[in-house]
Amino acid sequence: MAAITAVDLPTTLEDRLKLGTEPYPHPAEWSHYLDLLERVEYPIEYTDETIYALSYAEPLHEKIIARLIQLLAGLDSGTFDTYSSNHHILHPDGPRAFAPDVSVVKGNPKIEEVKKGIYMTTNPWMVIEVLSDTTRAYDLGTKLPRYREIESIRYVLYVE
Repeated sequence: MAAITAVDLPTTLEDRLKLGTEPYPHPAEWSHYLDLLERVEYPIEYTDETIYALSYAEPLHEKIIARLIQLLAGLDSGTFDTYSSNHHILHPDGPRAFAPDVSVVKGNPKIEEVKKGIYMTTNPWMVIEVLSDTTRAYDLGTKLPRYREIESIRYVLYVE
């Protein structure tokens, strides 16, 4: 099989799933990631000059995320803001972007427009990931070390 480049990545979820359900890594530049972010029908993340093409979560995974957001809604008292995975976190030390299942900002959110119409938070206080068989290695092996580098993060919660 020929190597897939960033511009060769599928844009539809149906074609993405032909690559399997685990996070699919491939080298790319930050600009390719931002261009793809506008066009793909599935979530993508970027770190270490690699785009990770994800797939949509199973119903139970989504149900757990929804319940977590409901529980955290009590925090939204002007001091905390809770976000879903549609709102990415921008790593402050370089072009890295993640979409945790849930993120919480304490205080005023610092939001950066990384490209016209694309906004990412730079000061998450807590991130939550719901682990699954297909994401466990990526969440713990790739994302956790990067989360630890973000000074504002005080809590990383994994739900099994």
